[in-house]
Amino acid sequence: MSKHLTGQRKRGEEKVLQPFSKRNAVLGGPLRKLAAALVLLLLPALLLTGCGEDRSYSVDRVQIAAKLGTDGDLYVEELFTFTFQGAYSRTSRYLDARKEGDVTFFEAYEPPADRTLGQYGYKGLTRLPVEWEASSGTFYVEQPAKDETRSVYYRYRIPGAAVRYADTALLDWSFLADNNTDLHEVSLELTLPGTSEPPNAYLYDRTGGTLTRTANGKLRYENAKLLSQENARMTVYLPAEALAEAPLQHEALGIAERIGKEEAYAGRLADRERRLASIRDVAVLLNYTLVAAIAYQVLHPFLAGLGSRESARERAERMDPVRLVYLYRNGRLRFGDTLAGIFSLERRGLITMRRVPAKERFQADDKAPSELPEFRFAGISSKLGAADLHLVQWLFRQRSEQGGHVLSLDSVSGPTRTERKQKKHAGKYVQRGRRFARQFTTWMQLLEQNPEQAPPLGVHPVLRAGVPALAVLHLGLVLWLFDADGASPKSLLLAAVLLGVLGIAASYLYRKRGVMTAFLIGCFVAAANLIDETAVMPYLYGVLLSLLLLWLLPKLRFSREEAADRRAILAWRRSLAAGGQLDRREADRAADRVGRMTQDAILLGVASPFLRRLKRRHPGLAAAAAERTPLADPAMADALAYVSGSWSGVALGSSGSSSGDSSSDSGSWSSDSGGGGGGGDGGTGAD
Repeated sequence: MSKHLTGQRKRGEEKVLQPFSKRNAVLGGPLRKLAAALVLLLLPALLLTGCGEDRSYSVDRVQIAAKLGTDGDLYVEELFTFTFQGAYSRTSRYLDARKEGDVTFFEAYEPPADRTLGQYGYKGLTRLPVEWEASSGTFYVEQPAKDETRSVYYRYRIPGAAVRYADTALLDWSFLADNNTDLHEVSLELTLPGTSEPPNAYLYDRTGGTLTRTANGKLRYENAKLLSQENARMTVYLPAEALAEAPLQHEALGIAERIGKEEAYAGRLADRERRLASIRDVAVLLNYTLVAAIAYQVLHPFLAGLGSRESARERAERMDPVRLVYLYRNGRLRFGDTLAGIFSLERRGLITMRRVPAKERFQADDKAPSELPEFRFAGISSKLGAADLHLVQWLFRQRSEQGGHVLSLDSVSGPTRTERKQKKHAGKYVQRGRRFARQFTTWMQLLEQNPEQAPPLGVHPVLRAGVPALAVLHLGLVLWLFDADGASPKSLLLAAVLLGVLGIAASYLYRKRGVMTAFLIGCFVAAANLIDETAVMPYLYGVLLSLLLLWLLPKLRFSREEAADRRAILAWRRSLAAGGQLDRREADRAADRVGRMTQDAILLGVASPFLRRLKRRHPGLAAAAAERTPLADPAMADALAYVSGSWSGVALGSSGSSSGDSSSDSGSWSSDSGGGGGGGDGGTGAD
């Protein structure tokens, strides 16, 4: 093939987990997933933008005159016409010459202006330096050019190009292969030895080339554009006596069987247009179906909430804190989400809160908070449910001097910055973390026995059935494209094996959408290498639409009520991140509500922006709320952040919900946090 010209080219401070990040503050649900999917699809194009070179070249015309001798040698003369934009130092010609002797000689010249190809001879020719690179089978011809049109004349001999068998003679020749750019206006005339019978000739070219027999018995190949990296191959069967001077291979080739296979493949190529048109129709129908499915996935959450008489804020505010955070995290709670259980008890009047000085180990660290919120259980344990009782028995300790059970945050905090520098404390906190992980898992198991707080969330049937269906559909279409486009059996088998393995893995691991993404990318790459754009392009659009749909498909199964609750939660989170969006009339009587709003903001990871914007817009309300509940004080939110970050780097083990994929991030009170928005390489061509 042709490879074309190449131009002249003479660790820092300790990291502490923050409880409030800016992720997911504004974009939520389907909008966020749609945005992420669009970024995924557009990223390759964005990365490639501007990466092209300022120089380029084209092969405007290729003329080839070849003659097969009675000894089986093939003598070839070629004229390549290039147009260069920018500076290039050499041209190249690939001949699949991997060892000395594959080509008897290879010469390059500047073509004379007064003669045509086939009549050049040797007189008056300017020979050009040639370098052979065995590793790539490519000859490089030194011919500097810049912003001009130049022609190069090649001539070479390939010994034993045709083989003589007992029953036939065969020339199997790929005369243009490994082209680095499209070749335009390609023509070839092949002169064969005189025989008593006409030869049987077959062409392997899926780019529109034709093979005809001229009046004087020559074979003529023509192609307006041979696409880059495509192979123009010819097989010619001659009577054995045509190669009278060639060495005889004593075994017979099996001419009848070979001719049968050649005719069958020629029939496939002849039927190629009809079969590709059928695939094109199927791909277009698939695309319309995918667009409809994508539109449904995007619009359904909004349309489903149109008939509700209850606002998202009202729905979220009356929701139990455990249910709120459970649905927000899709059933994958973290250790810090035990706060939801504490807030749930507080809203039922079973817990009181106050701010207290931190213990000595906190006071000894200048980065640690000097005050912490303290929670006191004021209810009757015997009246608690199983999950609430376990939470109280796990986290709260009896204080005989004060009466009741108290949760002091420094007792559930990880090591301070000072303690991290003292190795003697490491084992203590690792053991404490493991105990917490076991207790947290038990709490989760008990919690899931109450569907009002922790509704069962199984895998969505659309995801379970949709991923395997897409895998089967795309695998079938790709293999159909390969077969219809006339790909070689080897290419078809390779695509079937590689994509088949990926497709099976994607179907089995349907919850892991990254595997299916890899499969679809594999389908895209495989189809992009095929020839017929009229069928391939609709399919490639179908792959992109399938990727978009894949990441929009719901992962978990929600009931109608649970889905409405989760939409309300996401809308409530965005509202809290914006400061609660209280008007003046609400602000005058909202001091009692701010405490609960702060709790929700903490659980949803937007406490920092909520309190900051509340103070800026309603300073009087913020001050009144801070007096009523410690959590409304930004300093207390920072204290919770410190407790969360104190477990960073300490193994707490894995914990989570049985209803979805468990999260091993059990050391974070809230890892989400809110904010506002969201040499030559071989081939034929030039260097």
